[in-house]
Amino acid sequence: MTWILVVDDDVDVNETMRMILEMSCHPTAGALNGKEALTIIEKADTSPNLIFLDLWMPVMDGITFLEHRKKDLKLKQIPTYLVSADAEIEKVCKRGDATGFLSKPVCLDDLMRVANKYTKH
Repeated sequence: MTWILVVDDDVDVNETMRMILEMSCHPTAGALNGKEALTIIEKADTSPNLIFLDLWMPVMDGITFLEHRKKDLKLKQIPTYLVSADAEIEKVCKRGDATGFLSKPVCLDDLMRVANKYTKH
């Protein structure tokens, strides 16, 4: 089964991204921080095909999640896109070895382009 993990502490953003993705036949799961995302991935039967990761969150932010990702072979294989309004997102993406980034507010066409690239219908 293909699925996408949305990691964002803003509940409205998290739910909206998931709703849009699911309306386009992309099953999703949601996490409110990086630590919760790691738990979801660890307990899942299959790894997500894609992670959309907010940069600034409580408990574990996106930068710390990316540090864990670099050290974990399973996590490193999952395409991970940073999603943030931070002006430095491109630099953080490169330093953190993320697959790519989307700037907030997220353009629907960009969201779907990335989702379709890494998932199969």
